[in-house]
Amino acid sequence: MAAGFLYDLRTGAALAAVQSPTRDGFEAFATPGFGLMQSDEKPEDVWVKDGQVLPRESLALDQTEYTVELGESLTLGVLPDCYVMHELDLLANENGTVTIKPDEVGTLRLRFVGRYMAPDIIVSVLSLADEKAALQAQANVMKQAVIDAGVLFNGQVWNADVVAQDAIKNAVSTAKLGLLPEGFYWTNKANENVPIDADGIVALAQRIIAFAFEVHNHNQELKGAIEAAASLAELSSIDVGANWPA
Repeated sequence: MAAGFLYDLRTGAALAAVQSPTRDGFEAFATPGFGLMQSDEKPEDVWVKDGQVLPRESLALDQTEYTVELGESLTLGVLPDCYVMHELDLLANENGTVTIKPDEVGTLRLRFVGRYMAPDIIVSVLSLADEKAALQAQANVMKQAVIDAGVLFNGQVWNADVVAQDAIKNAVSTAKLGLLPEGFYWTNKANENVPIDADGIVALAQRIIAFAFEVHNHNQELKGAIEAAASLAELSSIDVGANWPA
């Protein structure tokens, strides 16, 4: 029985294990660009250099996950004799640096082959425009959540959404005409009926409208900052959950 593995002539990376009852049968696995090596070693544990089967060496990495903007380059520092592959492509190693420039959004998995073994390097490729749109959507959700939480006024929390704004505007118009009914009240967010007079309803309306504007204005400021971000790093510094009016 002849047993061993195919290996990549470029990198020495041991690939698929092969075996045959005869030597001729074993050599029939020969493929252009690949060598055949008789060995009892597991392919994942060894590599080939100058016709010798050698154990692979562990390589410690400071970082294994990266994020890069679509169209930008990412340069990784590795050892000069490291071989790194993406899918079936062997990446050029220029004196210990490997540079990639992704041309589509997605996730790249870079593998170490040959002499060194290490965890795969994962590269997330993001579109700045897509990330801006996603962050603005988050800001819009946050805006609605803040509005839905209501506004504090005179020790009570009041509804401040569009329906509440329209309703209290009508109540203010009625109050200014002196036509509020006897025993008039306004219902707070806890669904409690709170007695209120004409001056009170005007003051509450002013607070609700001012609060709604403050929330809208903060969302507009976030929108401006998001649009102005020139890189993923700048975009990541924008906290859409902070500094909302209360």
